[in-house]
Amino acid sequence: METTGILTEKEINDSVIPQRVSVLRQLKKNLLRQRERLVEYLDILEHETEDIYRGDLEKLTAHVDMERAVIHEIQTFTRVIDPLEKLYRAEYPDREEEIPALRSSLSGLTEHILLRNRANRDLLKKEMARIETSLSQLRIPSRRKDMFNLQEASTLIDIST
Repeated sequence: METTGILTEKEINDSVIPQRVSVLRQLKKNLLRQRERLVEYLDILEHETEDIYRGDLEKLTAHVDMERAVIHEIQTFTRVIDPLEKLYRAEYPDREEEIPALRSSLSGLTEHILLRNRANRDLLKKEMARIETSLSQLRIPSRRKDMFNLQEASTLIDIST
């Protein structure tokens, strides 16, 4: 069998199909990981809400730090997913139905997260305003000197007599 240097359609399909399957698997894997991170982020936001209501500053700070780490992971997954999704669309214009369903699920989670985040921000602003009001209502006695306040009250009593 003599080769002419031109690949047959079967040879092309045999080499392209594993690449397509690999792209599809990587995309699915990364979309599922991103969904896990979004669910974790939503859980953190719920804990933050509880922390705000309880006024637990230490736990709130810890949850905010965890939130930052999860957001960083989500951004990393997005940087990986976007090129894979472009490859996927080029190879599977309308064959695969699982990826759009995953994408839709992620969009729904993202919307829910944005709403929860906005609610937490509003709750935190209200709590800060309440604390500022409480602080402004505190009356700190002034230490001004006037003629009636020049002498300090004695603190020792003589009981020897």
